[in-house]
Amino acid sequence: MDPIPSEKSEAHNSQQIYAKYYSTPPLYQYDTLWSANYQNLPRLPLPDLETTLANYLASVEPLATPQVVAKHTELAKAFLRDEGPCLQQMVESDFARINQTLGFPYSYIENTWLDVYLKLRCPSVVNINPFYKVMDDVGPNPYSQVKRAAHFAHSCLRWTRKVVAGQLDAESPKLCMSSFYRMFATARIPRSACDSVKTFPGSTNLVVLSNGYAFSIDVLDSKDGKIVSLDHLEKAFANIILQSSGKPGPSIGAFTAADRETWAAVRLALERNPKNKAALETIDRAILVVALDPIPQRPRDRQVGCANLLNGNPADRWYDKHVLVVDAAGGLGMVYDHSSTDGHAWQRLVNETMSDMMGLKSGYTPLPELPIRSDAPTTVQLKFELTNLANEALVRTLEENAALSKRVDLDAYIFFDFGKNEIKKWGLSPDGVVQLAMKHAYFLLVGQERGLPATYETGLTRRFFHGRTENIRSTTTESAAWLRAMVSRETPEVCSKLLHEAIRAHLSAARRSSDGHGVDRHLLALKTKAISLNDAELPQFMRDELFLHSGDFTLSTSNTSFPFLDFVGYGGPAEGWGPDYIILPSEIHICITGWHGNHTPSCKVFGETLTECLREMKALVTLNARL
Repeated sequence: MDPIPSEKSEAHNSQQIYAKYYSTPPLYQYDTLWSANYQNLPRLPLPDLETTLANYLASVEPLATPQVVAKHTELAKAFLRDEGPCLQQMVESDFARINQTLGFPYSYIENTWLDVYLKLRCPSVVNINPFYKVMDDVGPNPYSQVKRAAHFAHSCLRWTRKVVAGQLDAESPKLCMSSFYRMFATARIPRSACDSVKTFPGSTNLVVLSNGYAFSIDVLDSKDGKIVSLDHLEKAFANIILQSSGKPGPSIGAFTAADRETWAAVRLALERNPKNKAALETIDRAILVVALDPIPQRPRDRQVGCANLLNGNPADRWYDKHVLVVDAAGGLGMVYDHSSTDGHAWQRLVNETMSDMMGLKSGYTPLPELPIRSDAPTTVQLKFELTNLANEALVRTLEENAALSKRVDLDAYIFFDFGKNEIKKWGLSPDGVVQLAMKHAYFLLVGQERGLPATYETGLTRRFFHGRTENIRSTTTESAAWLRAMVSRETPEVCSKLLHEAIRAHLSAARRSSDGHGVDRHLLALKTKAISLNDAELPQFMRDELFLHSGDFTLSTSNTSFPFLDFVGYGGPAEGWGPDYIILPSEIHICITGWHGNHTPSCKVFGETLTECLREMKALVTLNARL
């Protein structure tokens, strides 16, 4: 996963080109941005086994009856006594070796976590790749599709040059910046059993997908770094739409929506043809893929916009790369490959790019003013020669994708009653309030049958070198006590007291996660070692029903409260819901995903119930304040 020598050389040469446009020395060397800990961040800690098991047992206590929990606790004690120490020692040996070396992996879980993504064989669409829907341009003269796509792409190109020049300023508090190396000009390469990731630091092209056709635009001069003019980029996009109109093209991008084994086999077959191989490598190298969608949606049609980003139009997607999607009404969003980067880094890109587009301050140093090329960029249509077998595979892929799309359930809406500002006046955590309301909604809909939900809430570990994410197990005994009180209609005084206790417990779980002492990554490392020792059978503790249930998250949640975002979404769990939420000062944007036919009420029903639970939360706080 570390850059190979030729890649590092390419990165070094690219930095030399763009560093000269800055008057200040670089903050880092681009060729070692991935591998050098230039901020001197600590390594992600490896928790001790006893502490992890204690925190784990506390997290499962609200998920089952006391009898089931007691039985499971005995299995955990046996694991701590028997298999656990050996597995922990194996992980500790890896940890010690990592601390002595200067290469990948940079934490005890990094390689295992990357493999979770790269070894998944399901389609990337819905299952892996999330989307960001950027706020619509709703001014009196909103940008057209071509104009908005060109402006975003142009500002984004300048942001990437800021990274390449070594001028991406640090965040406060200090967070790991290594993943920005793989934020652009990077591709996930399909291979049998396990994919790979490759970055092309010297890339100079964009790839544009329109009506099933693929085009490459040379947007940067490889010698002096001059950038295509905004006017020329607009004209290039407009010409591509015109050139691709009429009969749909071969829709090669749809292959990236297939299951990974199918796509790996098809790609290997395609690469046997030199023309196909060159075209695929051109797409891999692209700084960014731009999809110009023909969907004539209204800018405010949030349901259509979110669905189109999550699982729409596979002919004009390339799920192995980050894709900027702009629809015919100028609606704009991004679809990300999740294998080597995470949401916090994507938001940095969106924030600085949109701020530059709109002439606003981003909170970071401005994007570079690069010299403009006087000539129009070269635009080349990428052509593929498909065998009969490849054509048959493409037809099957499109059929399977259509079937998948029919199963996807999604509801996106805005809760207007209150937002972050009012919640803070209550003296409560906005994130904690939304988390509790979601559990309340879950319990009202399916709690009598299923109990409380095992909840995944994304937490960040970026304050550690190469830290990525950890799960905040936000269903706690305190949240369970509050839910029981609300459902049984206890007095406002009792419910309010339990509410504050539940919020404090949630904050504690969130801090533990961000401090590198969550349980899920550690348990995954132990489980992976157990599988390596005995592929036939895991320790009984890890085979117990409660262990499996606690990791089968029926609420898969994420708080993505960042500037310029309208909605964020990803595929929901097999049984349950996947609500993402953006808590703004006076409103909350919520996108809920799930699956039709999974014996769970629809996402719309969950959203309506969540709305009532949020209102009930406000009523409780307001009533208690009067008492």
